[in-house]
Amino acid sequence: SIPLIGGANIHRQIDKLKTKPQILVGSPGRILELIEKKKIKSPAIGVIILDEVDQLLDRNNSSIVLKIIKRLPRSRQFLAVSATVPDAVVKIISTLTPNPVIIKSKDGESIPSSISHFYIPAEQRDKIQILRKKIIAIKPSKALIFLNSADQIDNLISKFKFHGLSVEGIHGADYKLERKKVMGDFRSGKLKILVASDLAARGLQMDGITHIFNMDIPENSKDYIHRAGRTGRNGMEGSVVSVVNSRELALLKKIGKKLNIKFN
Repeated sequence: SIPLIGGANIHRQIDKLKTKPQILVGSPGRILELIEKKKIKSPAIGVIILDEVDQLLDRNNSSIVLKIIKRLPRSRQFLAVSATVPDAVVKIISTLTPNPVIIKSKDGESIPSSISHFYIPAEQRDKIQILRKKIIAIKPSKALIFLNSADQIDNLISKFKFHGLSVEGIHGADYKLERKKVMGDFRSGKLKILVASDLAARGLQMDGITHIFNMDIPENSKDYIHRAGRTGRNGMEGSVVSVVNSRELALLKKIGKKLNIKFN
């Protein structure tokens, strides 16, 4: 198998394709580019797998993915995988393959009891300062901070760095070389605090994360589960700390009631 990621050297990727790999793993834009350059022989592809299909078939990415699929043989096998699949995405999938079989897993619908949940009331304007002081007091071994909007990530990072904290962030559109370096530093422990949006953290599988901090409350209970699930792995203890304004507190309590979570 070979990775075909946008931002990497395309000529090296073309050289690797000459070895005739059985599996290609990549971003839609780069794969389409290589198909159009006739460096990937699309008629020879027998299986296509869309991981995180809800993101790949959203309004920002669907046109590229659909162009790729149209170039594949009608006989190809089609698999789509995601933690959440909105009805709009199911409709698109139904147009791509006749009579799709949908398999739903109950795994991940609950949160391990080894994870503790906390919330800190705060005025919106004071959130970053309160979170910064909390992190300094806790000294987490490895922490992941979530925001709902990628636009806010750089602002939080800038203010944390101003006060001497080592922190980096990943955005949803950054799955390229810079993301690879940041993730490598975070995985090795060189970087202890990572800031991300839900989109950017999709597919992030990593042991050793001790704390999840919610600077914004997730929009629904499933997203809360996905965030919380980044900590407390393999029987280890973990903590989820949410910094909430008065409006968010009502939503958080609603999520907690649905998931049977006790907040400390």
